[in-house]
Amino acid sequence: MTVALTRLDPHIPDPIESRRRAAGRTVRAAYATIVFGILAFFVVYFGRPILYLGGPGSVSSPRYLVSLPYIVQINSITVVRGGSVKAGEEIGRVRSPQHDEIVATYMRSLADIAGRKAELRVKARVARESLDAARSHLRLAEEAVQLIATSSAASLNYRIDMSRERALANKAVVSQEAEAAEASTQLAALDEFSRQLSDRLEKVESSFADGRIFSPIAGIVANNPARAGQSLVAGTPIAEILDPTDVFVDWYVPNERLSDPKVGNEVFVLFGNRRILGEIVEILPVSDVYPGAGSSAARERTASQIARIQFSPGAHPPALNSAVDVHMHYTQLSARIASMLVKLFGLDELREGARCSMQIEANQTGCPACGSSALMLFPVFHHMICAYVGPEYDFTPNIAGYTCPKCCRDIVSADPACEIVGTSARCTRCWVEMVVSPACAPAGL
Repeated sequence: MTVALTRLDPHIPDPIESRRRAAGRTVRAAYATIVFGILAFFVVYFGRPILYLGGPGSVSSPRYLVSLPYIVQINSITVVRGGSVKAGEEIGRVRSPQHDEIVATYMRSLADIAGRKAELRVKARVARESLDAARSHLRLAEEAVQLIATSSAASLNYRIDMSRERALANKAVVSQEAEAAEASTQLAALDEFSRQLSDRLEKVESSFADGRIFSPIAGIVANNPARAGQSLVAGTPIAEILDPTDVFVDWYVPNERLSDPKVGNEVFVLFGNRRILGEIVEILPVSDVYPGAGSSAARERTASQIARIQFSPGAHPPALNSAVDVHMHYTQLSARIASMLVKLFGLDELREGARCSMQIEANQTGCPACGSSALMLFPVFHHMICAYVGPEYDFTPNIAGYTCPKCCRDIVSADPACEIVGTSARCTRCWVEMVVSPACAPAGL
């Protein structure tokens, strides 16, 4: 049986062919994306060491260890990790049996010196009081010897006895004089030694301060301080205080590099998606192993040179002890290309350097970069939970208020964990950001 098929209008597309073509385009696009993605990965991975020198680092500051030269037991601690302390503020109390033993030793020494001084004073007084009688006895013995010398009636034995008596009287006088003089000298030496012991005892008592521990500087408590009831040997840190006024980055420079970093080179400190401009201010003459997690568990980590980086003036550094990455471009061309790519993909977080490098007055309405008057003011928020500081547009708006870009926590209206610390301005023409005088800071969240 022959069935005649009547084709549809040739201008109407075939649905099966249309689906095949659409599926083919999707598959080709997926394959192309995978292939070019793999190629881009290898290009970036193997070409990155040629463009810039990158390595890990840690945000740090001068550290002050609070410790005692005694074996102590913690009675109480009034600070916690991350808390702020003032210079001279009491941070805890301790008791030390070793300190008590040292004080008791000093007291026993002072008591022994007091007893010895009493004995010497008695000897000195006895010597002084009996010295006149001894001298009178000596004079009588000398007169008797002179009378015997002119008399011929005295026997030889009597003459010998009188001479012996005069010698004994002379010896008694000399002994009394020497004992009085030596007692006075020893009393003076014991007085000086007693004064030194008293001064040392006073220093020991004042340094221990009845077991009260004070903060040497105003700063931030770094690690977990000692706990109440804990016993510590001499020299063990009770607390560690960081100075927040001098924040820097210790960059562990990789040993495999095309050129060595030098003092004055500009670097980029990467913390999350933030890029903070910095400068190498010191190359430390020592090497150390990066204390953070290693890139490979099987590969032995080697010590590397340390470069100290100072942030740009006015920049808001990351939290202390944060792990960061540091990039130093070998050429200005690679740095420009990297900046262009970052801006092209909307990843430009180099706000801190831009803010700190440009500042306007409260009554200034023109952009100092391009001269435009299209400036927009935004409050600068400080989220105290994660220490993130940034303008309002860094925080994502939500129904409750905002979402922190760092810790992703919600910030509600009048949130006590968030405060306004200043004002930021951004030009809508050249998109340059700058710091505005606090006089025009917006009020409230």
